[in-house]
Amino acid sequence: MVNLITRDEMDSLAERIRADDSEAVALFAERVGRALRLWLLSRGAPPADADEASVNAVGDAVLHIDAFEFRGSGSFYAWVKRIAWNNFLRLRGGREQPLGEYESSRRDAPVALNDDLVTAIRTALGGLPAPEQDLLIARAENSGLTFADLGKSLGMSENAARVRHHRAKRKLAKALREHPAVVAWRKKVARREEIE
Repeated sequence: MVNLITRDEMDSLAERIRADDSEAVALFAERVGRALRLWLLSRGAPPADADEASVNAVGDAVLHIDAFEFRGSGSFYAWVKRIAWNNFLRLRGGREQPLGEYESSRRDAPVALNDDLVTAIRTALGGLPAPEQDLLIARAENSGLTFADLGKSLGMSENAARVRHHRAKRKLAKALREHPAVVAWRKKVARREEIE
């Protein structure tokens, strides 16, 4: 399965983790752990620190789930990112912020996608080889991540990461070009741009 996750799925995971659902904890660790690592790398964290901070953040979030307060769609992911950042700062000897605090900026909040579009993207990504899926997802989640860091985190050279990412984008675009959910989304965006 592709690692995309919507705001609603994240919020649902928080409730399931709070109810001691071991499958939810495993899913959370799998989907969010790697995203946190790449997010930290994109903000300049050394790979070893990004590894440790993201693994610790997943554990801390599960252990301290009762400290999380739902404050709207995307607040759980923002809270977990704050935990990861605090873990990174702690590793670097910096001052951390309390677990209950979180950032809720539009830039960091996950994009809300309708279910048809998410299904279309998952299906198209699922048709790509796993390394290409990883490249696309990593770049989508962390636009500031360099190809050098991306290649290093995925075990390939910078050039290989750049070329494979470009090819994967072309394959994904071709697969999605005529999908009904994508066509409907394009029309909706075009109408919005006409209004503005």
